[in-house]
Amino acid sequence: MTCMTAHYIDLRNALVSGIAGTTAMTAFSYLVSQKQEKYFKEPEILNDLLYRLLGGAKRNRKSLPGFLGHYATGILFSTVYNVFAKKMRPLPSTAGGLASGLAFGLLGIGIWKTVFSLHPRPPKIDLNSFLGHLIVAHVIFGETVAVTTAFFRKMPSRIRNVSRCTVSGDIKPGNS
Repeated sequence: MTCMTAHYIDLRNALVSGIAGTTAMTAFSYLVSQKQEKYFKEPEILNDLLYRLLGGAKRNRKSLPGFLGHYATGILFSTVYNVFAKKMRPLPSTAGGLASGLAFGLLGIGIWKTVFSLHPRPPKIDLNSFLGHLIVAHVIFGETVAVTTAFFRKMPSRIRNVSRCTVSGDIKPGNS
């Protein structure tokens, strides 16, 4: 049994491109943080928000929950991109990466603004600069996801040989 081409996602591609995109974005944020002496480290800010919400004890900013949350979000965004990329012919492009990066950046800004406004004790950061930074960071994410997705799509199916699933979640064997 095979899936209809327009209705399945390549789960391995979504996972790998999400990890690659999030890693590129996070590396960019850490580099900018160091060079501009700003606090743009998304996983660490997530940890600050979490620990302040759970009692305020000072914890290690580099602990696992913030990184897991950041990477899980990146994989989710990559999965969304891959659903739409499946319909792109011939291949996902840098224009698609730019557009999705901008869209995810605007979505990210909305989420961060909401979290900071609802949080009872948000960390003190230069929020406007951070939110502006998110646009560029998400463009880097989007471009990395697009390049990784295109790379996977160019690979012959006998090499890829990945599991496929429908958007509704049914597991299907994969032959492209």
